[in-house]
Amino acid sequence: MMRSNTALFFSALALGLFSSSALAAKTQITFLYSDDDPELVHFMEQKVKAFSQSNERIDVNFVSTGYNALQTQLPMQLAAGLGPDIAKTTQMGLLGYTLDLRPYLKDPAAFEKRYSAGIEKIMRVKGVHKADALPGFVASWTADLPFVNVTLFEQAGVPLPQPGYTIDDLMKASKLVAEKTGVHIPFTIDRSGFRFSGPAYSYGARYDKDGLINFPDAAAQQWIKDLKRWSDEGVFPREMWGAAGGGQYKSMADDFVNGNIVTYFSGNWLLNQFSKQIGDGFDWKVLPAPCKEKCISMGGATFIMPFTTTKHPQEVAEFMEWLGSEPLQREIAERFNIIVGADITDLHYQTKDKHVIDGLNTAREEIKKIPSYVFDWERMESLGANELYPIILTRFTQYLNDQVSFDEYLRLTSNDVKRLNETIATNQQQRKNTP
Repeated sequence: MMRSNTALFFSALALGLFSSSALAAKTQITFLYSDDDPELVHFMEQKVKAFSQSNERIDVNFVSTGYNALQTQLPMQLAAGLGPDIAKTTQMGLLGYTLDLRPYLKDPAAFEKRYSAGIEKIMRVKGVHKADALPGFVASWTADLPFVNVTLFEQAGVPLPQPGYTIDDLMKASKLVAEKTGVHIPFTIDRSGFRFSGPAYSYGARYDKDGLINFPDAAAQQWIKDLKRWSDEGVFPREMWGAAGGGQYKSMADDFVNGNIVTYFSGNWLLNQFSKQIGDGFDWKVLPAPCKEKCISMGGATFIMPFTTTKHPQEVAEFMEWLGSEPLQREIAERFNIIVGADITDLHYQTKDKHVIDGLNTAREEIKKIPSYVFDWERMESLGANELYPIILTRFTQYLNDQVSFDEYLRLTSNDVKRLNETIATNQQQRKNTP
């Protein structure tokens, strides 16, 4: 089937309208998909369409949606026992709803071999999954890293930060470049709790302690104070975040593409998009993670998750086996410059853009450096810890806009985290009591 309207899709889910009766000859399953790259979305839509046309038993309803809609609506649908059969998502909090594919795959050993690194590192959650569960696969690996406009640095005569540079070095250099070139935005970062966490880890922050959330610890508090100070000094213009409210995500990619930002903290998933949108407009580069107490960043992934709400696990597994196959994942990696989760050797990226090639190499090395405790924290999202991210956005925005003092920020955040930890503790107990 062709792409569905997102709003109609979620409405249809609520009414339970998707069923195999819609197509008498075939079983219909729904694949909900989201990506920043419209070309990748179109590519995947065409591939899924071809799969449906060639498969005698399965028709896949491919539904594309925006990131914000996916983040807000999919968890509610799954909690209500609805939702798509499969989704591409970044939300580790949904791992508790995932279907173990092992009993349904034709070749579970091959599937596990191809995706074992990601499944073991980040997807298989103790207390949720069996020790050998196959709850989907990692579609891509990501790292939060700075993009810099090299052309602006050259025009300003300011040297680029070199490996081992500190966040302070980066802010000073970005401010100096902006002053010399007249660019309005020296530094910005996506309005995202996940992105906010990249520099926090450089500061040495740990978000969890003894199975509960420990935020903000002393390291995170220092990052929060410093970012506020840099905002007050004009290095990080607050309107970039203040224009959005609550836990709403906001990307700053368009401003970087338009040459309005000196340094933009985002991640390697934008490499292909920037290559196409910037073209020969200016020279740019991905830097390694900045240093403070540590030289690391926030690591993450996108996932292809099958859900227990499906009425057609066998068909879901057949589609997932095709979707996760080596030839298709190789094509996605090489054509769209993605660090895929599949273990594939001898990749030959089609791009000739040195920005992208260098960026992929940098991101790949940074991902290797991310310590296990970062991924251990992310596993806690399946207990409800993912709700920390909107708390981070809401409370920091209030502090950033001088609506609350730092002490009041700490008090409000502490209360939010206390309530969240109560939820997590309840979920932990329920897991223990579940046979």
